[in-house]
Amino acid sequence: MDKHITEVPTSASHLPEMPPIINTMVATAPTELKSATALACLAPLGVVGCKLTAQYINGEMHSPIFQTAIVGPQASGKGHLNKIVSLLMSPVSKIDEEQEKSLLDYDNKMNDMKALGFSKDEILTFLGLRPKAMVRDLGAKISTTAMMELTHSNKGLAMILRSEEAHSLVKSWTSRNTDISDMLRIGWDKGHYRQNMASKSGTFSGKVQLQIATSICGTPGAFAQLLPSEESGAVGRILFVGVTDDINRPMPVWQDLSEEQTADLESRLNQLNSISIAQTEAGLEPQPEHIMDLGYAKEHLMQWFGRQLAFAAQSNSYSRRTFIKRDAVIGFRAAILAHYLWGEPTNPETRDKVCRFAEWVADKALIGHLGRYMVAEDREDNFFARKIYDSLNDTFTSGDMGYLLNLYGMRSTVKDVICKWKRDNRVAFTGETLRTVLGPRRVYRKIKELDQATENAA
Repeated sequence: MDKHITEVPTSASHLPEMPPIINTMVATAPTELKSATALACLAPLGVVGCKLTAQYINGEMHSPIFQTAIVGPQASGKGHLNKIVSLLMSPVSKIDEEQEKSLLDYDNKMNDMKALGFSKDEILTFLGLRPKAMVRDLGAKISTTAMMELTHSNKGLAMILRSEEAHSLVKSWTSRNTDISDMLRIGWDKGHYRQNMASKSGTFSGKVQLQIATSICGTPGAFAQLLPSEESGAVGRILFVGVTDDINRPMPVWQDLSEEQTADLESRLNQLNSISIAQTEAGLEPQPEHIMDLGYAKEHLMQWFGRQLAFAAQSNSYSRRTFIKRDAVIGFRAAILAHYLWGEPTNPETRDKVCRFAEWVADKALIGHLGRYMVAEDREDNFFARKIYDSLNDTFTSGDMGYLLNLYGMRSTVKDVICKWKRDNRVAFTGETLRTVLGPRRVYRKIKELDQATENAA
């Protein structure tokens, strides 16, 4: 059995210890949504603390920017996760509201002066130039020019694109006039984007440094339209957050935060926000990068990468080999956030928690990629539900399979898939049944080529 591939969590007992803030949110979630809740927290917290920085293996400096896609059937709990994102974005949203109000006040005064017959020069002399607002919590339907203008106004601070329905973005994101996929790719890498336009009317010409996070909800079918192929550079950078919908489970019940939890959450969020932006005599200004040494986390994730690479070679999986590079980066960015939230620890015990959390995030990112996309080389050796098969451990439960089938929007039942795999001599029942909080789970194992060769020789 490959012990290095983390099993898909089917209950809260599989979760690692969570850092502050994330732990508070996870505690309010029903058992079956705790994993998704933890992952959904990463994008907003990364934007709030976007000046946290650490050096990765290749020498590049990374900040905790995450592009998450919250995927699940209708009425599965995606809406509540979106509310959690809004709550964690509150320090940024508060500044956005103040900035937008200042723009509205300026526009109202300008319109009043125009109505009284003042000239443009007189209005400019009295009011000055129209202020540039720092607005960072954005709707996902946005043009290239608007994105560049806001990036310029935000002075390099990270922005987040949010949408409650991925299906509504298909038309706008695939428009010939929008380079959103390219901008997402560059924004994840904290790269520069340039646009040169002949006309300056209603356009933006120049170069900006992008930092773009996302938190977009949608069904599996909607994301299949929005991100149809692994050939898109944006796909490998996205952290898919799966929200399962077991037809037999009761309605999920979320716990309310206590007054004490609410006060602690607000304090921690404001502290994280102060890392990125502060009020000065000149107004709101970005803060210098908060550089941290995460050498211990780099070493741990390199070990994870090595195990995954060996397993990819063993299983001849081009898809795993393709995705693990960026999934290791996603895990490292989770380590940046966890390291700061745990108080930038120096003791081995807390650093071990950071590493376990980072590895868990990397595993979840990899599972999300392998379950949805298969690179061309792997398609040549395909069979029924191959993407599910490759995402599972050598030993797995029926609960793990059910999680993945729901997560990836497949209509086949666990029983149907197992029957086909048994017929093809790909899996076998171990005879063991686990008792979990979600009911009994039968345990299966993959039949390897060695097993088959032994059987044939016999």
